Amino acid sequence: MYLSCGDSLFDVFADPQTDVATIGLKGRVGGSPLNVALGLARLGHRSSFFTKLSTDIFGKRLTGFMDREAIGREFAIATDRHTTLAIVSLSETGSASYDFYIEGTADRSIELEDVPASFPDELLGIHLASYSTVTEPTASALAKLARQESGRRFLSYDPNIRASIEPDLDLWRAKVRELVPLSTLVKASEEDLEQLYPGRAIDAVLGDWLDLGAEAAVVTQGEHGAVAALKNGLRAEAEGLSVAVVDTVGAGDTFQAALIAWLIENGRLSREGLQTAGTAELDALLAFAIRAAAVTCSRLGADLPRRADRGCERAVTSRPALGHPAIGEPTDRAVTRRMVALKAHALGLGYSGASPAVVRGLLDLLDADLTPVVPSQGSLGASGDLAPLSHLALVLIGE
Repeated sequence: MYLSCGDSLFDVFADPQTDVATIGLKGRVGGSPLNVALGLARLGHRSSFFTKLSTDIFGKRLTGFMDREAIGREFAIATDRHTTLAIVSLSETGSASYDFYIEGTADRSIELEDVPASFPDELLGIHLASYSTVTEPTASALAKLARQESGRRFLSYDPNIRASIEPDLDLWRAKVRELVPLSTLVKASEEDLEQLYPGRAIDAVLGDWLDLGAEAAVVTQGEHGAVAALKNGLRAEAEGLSVAVVDTVGAGDTFQAALIAWLIENGRLSREGLQTAGTAELDALLAFAIRAAAVTCSRLGADLPRRADRGCERAVTSRPALGHPAIGEPTDRAVTRRMVALKAHALGLGYSGASPAVVRGLLDLLDADLTPVVPSQGSLGASGDLAPLSHLALVLIGE
């Protein structure tokens, strides 16, 4: 499971009108971290969301949308505050600008005491982004969450500057300095950097973020592609794809979700995994994220791609890093502690009613071959029969 946190809203688009006395509006679910949760879910990964959701009509739509898209709400909190609205204006090229109706709204009202004290072991990582990281009280709550979970789990962070909500760029810069050291992966757009550090070269900013503690840093450049750097010294650039752009809403979030999905699928979602990544893997990571973002640019609003969309098919291009198996590996390979732990967690969470003793026993397995460990058929109950682990392993590693 991957947990996104914070912004959840409706993007509202104005239809072209010749009569100035009328206005036609179309709304679509949005919010940078919610888009990332959507992107991961549509790419086939278990995704959940931590925020406050309004009980107003927009909040009810958000709830229904999350349920439809299989985005978990186990960490969402109901409130009678209104839903944030973002009025979207599009340029002739499809580039988006935003005006927000946001004072006192639901996603800006998360308190320190709302932060869960612990999370299930199956939680692989946490994503933070955008205005919820700088607007109080949500900002302090998410900073607490980041401090609590940094070092325990993969943390991804996208500043996603929204100066129309918080115009104090010094506050944004301070937040970047606070969260980058806690983050494993930092992603930003070229526009973000122009606002945060006008005149500074992309490579200089990437270097600063790696020096602060991030393991990987990526900057998107719209139609010109993206640049990435790793703390291990690797650097890569990738060109953008030519696409008929409808608008760019959600493109950066699609890119972020695709980065995370690729890292999960290739066994690189950890500091250790990134430290041992090679040039070919970094190139493949950027290429996949660019292809996914291009799909979103061809659609109205944040309508993120699914696996069936061209260019978004699962592709394992790297070997496992330090015992982190790549999704899609054959099941007759040695299973490391991490993968056995994932199976044990799944069993312990009730997929088949395994007893705690069985789960603890699975966690003790090291480098076991799946074939002799479990038969191919059967059922697991309190008796500790390990038969269904074979099937569950296939599910967990994506086959």
